[in-house]
Amino acid sequence: MSSVDINEMYEKLLQIYEVRHGSTAPRALLYYRTNELVREGKTREEAIKTLYEEEGELTRAEKEKLKEPIRKKKEEEEKAEEAVTRKKPEENNIPSIAGALTIIGGLVLILSIAFSVFLTLRIVSEEVGRTVTLGEILGILRQEFPNLYSLFIIGILVVFSLGILLLVCGFTVMARKGTDTIAALTIIFGVLGIVFSIVFVGGIVGIIGGVLGIIGGSLSIWQLSKKKE
Repeated sequence: MSSVDINEMYEKLLQIYEVRHGSTAPRALLYYRTNELVREGKTREEAIKTLYEEEGELTRAEKEKLKEPIRKKKEEEEKAEEAVTRKKPEENNIPSIAGALTIIGGLVLILSIAFSVFLTLRIVSEEVGRTVTLGEILGILRQEFPNLYSLFIIGILVVFSLGILLLVCGFTVMARKGTDTIAALTIIFGVLGIVFSIVFVGGIVGIIGGVLGIIGGSLSIWQLSKKKE
């Protein structure tokens, strides 16, 4: 009998011992009994063959018992994979939520300009007792208060630009191309949107837009950090 056949027989014998003598360290027990026969004058090959013949083939029930640990391990792996799969949809939704919040924040920031202008026109119209147009107000500001006019125009342009930048960041995140830099910029644009809405134009509506941008950027940073773990 070749050494390959003996090794195969030894492995089969070890499986038999694992099933029938599992609680008594089967490998050590097989090693001990093999050496015991060798001390009696048998060769290692003869000792393995003798032990194999003594034990006989595994029964069907023993074969099933031998497969049980493998089956359990496979089931555990499947459960672990299923748990990971269940988590994936939640994690995959975060870029969509973060991007949507950022986009909404950008739109709200842009619309805050129109809201502020409308509110200003209404207040001034009520004060003078007639309907006042935006052109009239801008004309007065340009002639009487040129510095205030410049700040008003700059404020509108800055808030509008910040809204556009939030839209770009939001669509980038929704396309799953977001990075730590984009997430950080989103937060910065949101903060600036709040500041310019308070100081220049935008008011409470602009503040809401900036806050949504900050929340979107924060969610992006959290999702990216989880992805790196």
